[in-house]
Amino acid sequence: MSPRIDAAKPVLPENLDNLHQYIEEIRAGSTELIAKEPRAKDDIDIIFSGLGILFDITNAHECVSDNELTVQFLGLRLFNTITSSIELLLNGYYQSSVILMRDLLETGYLLDYFTINTDKIEQWKNCTNKERQRKFQPAKLRQALDKRDGFEERNREHIYQAVCEYAVHPTYLGNKLVAPDGLGIIGPFFDDRYLRALLKELAMRVPYFVLVYLAHFPDLPLEFTPIKDKFVADCNVWSGLYAVGGQAHLDTSGLSELL
Repeated sequence: MSPRIDAAKPVLPENLDNLHQYIEEIRAGSTELIAKEPRAKDDIDIIFSGLGILFDITNAHECVSDNELTVQFLGLRLFNTITSSIELLLNGYYQSSVILMRDLLETGYLLDYFTINTDKIEQWKNCTNKERQRKFQPAKLRQALDKRDGFEERNREHIYQAVCEYAVHPTYLGNKLVAPDGLGIIGPFFDDRYLRALLKELAMRVPYFVLVYLAHFPDLPLEFTPIKDKFVADCNVWSGLYAVGGQAHLDTSGLSELL
């Protein structure tokens, strides 16, 4: 007979428990650093202020159109991507955290593209995979947004390419994100430089994409006004301290500090 297994006490490899304990130690070091350093604390605060908006509108707002429902599904994806990236970052999986940042960029740019092409939302929803790759490929969206803003520096492309080259695609240059002292480290590890820089990277992306998400809901019920106003106020405070020329979402200094 097979041995009886107590469902309340799942049998796991001992090494998995050891890894979990090690991750908890790394996470404790990460949270300690964030609590002590004003910039890191401000960055995590503005990220979570944005997450609060995403959660409330996606979870509590009753959509008034099919387009709003489609946007809410993208908001759900945005929320899950951001929180997953933060979890990996706090737990010392820096390269894996950056991998999810590409999903953040692609979802955020798509939402931004829809603010100037609301008629494309339904088209995107109903198109085939082949049509989507042709009509909504990330490069086309970035170009459209740069044209709207009058930006010729193509910083959106530079950010996207850096994330791809150093994390998403298996490249030799990507080894930098797992080799803080020039030697590769297998598994998670704690590095204060990586933590600061990647928190900064998230803080430069998340508030902007949340504001883009908000733009899709111009007629929210009055009960959403206080949380919306607080988030905008939080963004103004953070931008006053750290934004460069009001274009923090196009700043490339976060990853550049590491690479």
